[in-house]
This record gives sequence, structure tokens and C-alpha cells, in this order.
Amino acid sequence: PGTFEPKCPIQGGSITYCESAGASFLTKLSPDGQRLVYSTYVTNFANTGTIRAVTVDAQGRAYISGDNSNYGNSSSPSTPSGYFFPTTANALLPASLVDQAVHPHTSNQGMAFVTVFSADGSRLLYSTLFGDTDPSAHGNYGDQTLNWTRAAGVAVDPAGNFYLAGNTADPNIPVTPNAFQTKYVAFLTASRSYVAKFSPVDSPNGPKLIYSTYLGAMNTDLNASDEIHGIAVDANGSAYVTGLTQNPGFPTTAGSYDPGPCGARNQGYCQHGAFLTKLTPDGTGLAWSTLVSYAVGGAGYNGIQQILPPRLDLQGNIYLEVQSGWGYPTLNPVQTFSDFSPKLGITEFDP
Repeated sequence: PGTFEPKCPIQGGSITYCESAGASFLTKLSPDGQRLVYSTYVTNFANTGTIRAVTVDAQGRAYISGDNSNYGNSSSPSTPSGYFFPTTANALLPASLVDQAVHPHTSNQGMAFVTVFSADGSRLLYSTLFGDTDPSAHGNYGDQTLNWTRAAGVAVDPAGNFYLAGNTADPNIPVTPNAFQTKYVAFLTASRSYVAKFSPVDSPNGPKLIYSTYLGAMNTDLNASDEIHGIAVDANGSAYVTGLTQNPGFPTTAGSYDPGPCGARNQGYCQHGAFLTKLTPDGTGLAWSTLVSYAVGGAGYNGIQQILPPRLDLQGNIYLEVQSGWGYPTLNPVQTFSDFSPKLGITEFDP
């Protein structure tokens, strides 16, 4: 009782969202795990939605990111008018953008969101959609490969700035004028990544967008995607993101561990390439960016299949966890490859 949404909301008649499409939830446990401090539903769109990540700040406020994972319209006749994912009055992109009662020609293929809860779970301090700035104008009816935006991670730094990272096939997400990449460039169904930074929730007049940038290859000759899988931030406000790339044009920096381009290619594509990228605190450039590993050619050299969010220690070292096949670079390994089956890989990079 007393949480933001203690009951699963009714979709129509006596059917709830939980029964028809599924609703997300946020739960806080006591330190010993024996009781609920709070537990609340987090209503998603009329279609199925998913929370992708959660983090907390020093005040105990929870930050969640997620997306509407169902293609098609984000509103439907069975949805009560105006009843969509809850956004606050100061949202960067309000829920009304995907309400067909407000925008009858909306054809949005899914948006990400970032939401901040009070420490007791009773209210939203901030909540916004993140995706197409005008889906009514940019929508593509019937084409489920375009105009979608999804979340992959959320983070908060010691100053209270919070970060949303994810992936998109939309050329119309909010970007700031001096961002590292202000343009979406991709071929056919390829997707690109994005990173957005917001000022603290207790800022005067609420959070504002500090920066928002695309992150990915800037070519149109390959139908190859770049995909963020997680984010971490340091005390200086720099964001670190990990992900997978199929594109030899993914942006890297000279002097990094592996500036690429990817070595082994199949008709120009990277073979299971992965990246680790650090952005400057203002989002205008790359502090550094490196490939982590890629297949080096030959049967069984299948590179990285999965990479988790980066972890940082107090000295600024970065730790990665991956699932990789033969060809993963090792240094002083506890275990070397004995066959071609995928293995868990753990790597530490210096600052």
C-alpha cells in the first residue's frame, strides 16, 4: 500500500494489463531480503513493455529504463483514452505523443523510457518517453523495421546526473546541437545506438537534457548494426558503454587497445565484433573508443556473442564480462581455450 501503482490497472471490462499483455514492476527489498520496503506496478503501453535496467542513487531513488517491445501502434482502441505509460508534466517527450486521441495518425514502432521513483516508491519524480519527437509526422504504417527506439541501460553519477543508453532505428530522436553524432546514418534495416544525459531530478524546474548523441558507424554501404548492451558512469560524469557491432566503420580512436577496423569480415561485415567506448562528460566527443575482440578468421573463430554492461573500480579500471568463442584475446589467463565452444571471458582495461 501507498506505492505509485499498488494494483495492476484494468485494460477493459475486468481484464487487467497483467492478464492481457503483461505489466512491469519495481520492488525494493530490505537489506536482509526478508521483507518488501516497497513494491509497485509500473504500467507500460497498451502493448507489452519491458523494464531493461535499474539503478539507485545515494538518496535511495530508483532509476529505471525500458521500452515498449511490441511492434505496431503504441495505442489501440482497447486502451482507455490518455492511459499510456505514465510521464510527468516536465517530460522531454510526453505520453500524449503516442495517444491516437491526440495524434490520430500516429504510427510509432515503440519508444524507450526513463523513470525516476521517490525513495519510498510512492511517486514519480520524473518520467519521460525517449524516441521519435513527432511520430505522427514520421510514422511508417505497416513497416515494423523503422522508427523504433529501445533502452539498454540506465546509470546515475555522484552529482545526480542520470543517463539513458539504448538502440534505435529512428532518425528523429532528440539530439543536442553539439553532440558527438547529431545525424542518424544507416542502411536499410541497420540500427544505431544512442546515449542521453539528463541533469539531476532535484534541479530547478526538473531535469533537462544535457546531451543526446547517436553512436555508431556513419556509412550506408552495409546493412550492419551497432548495439549498446550497457552503460556505466564515473565521478567525472563520463559515460562508458559496451556493445556489439557488425560494422567495420564503428567509431574508434587512435592509440586505443584496438582501433580497428575489424579484421575478419564476411562480405565487409565484422564477425562478432564488440566495443568499449568512453564519451566526454559533455557528450561532444569520444574520450576513447576501442574494439574488444572480433573473429580472426577460420572455422570456429566466432568472436564475442554477448557482452554485459561495463563495471568500474575506484581507480578507473574497466571490467567486461563476455561470452566468446575461439579468438578472444587473453593475457595471463586462468584458462585457455581447449575447444571451439563459447566460454565466459573476463577482461580488465586500464583507465
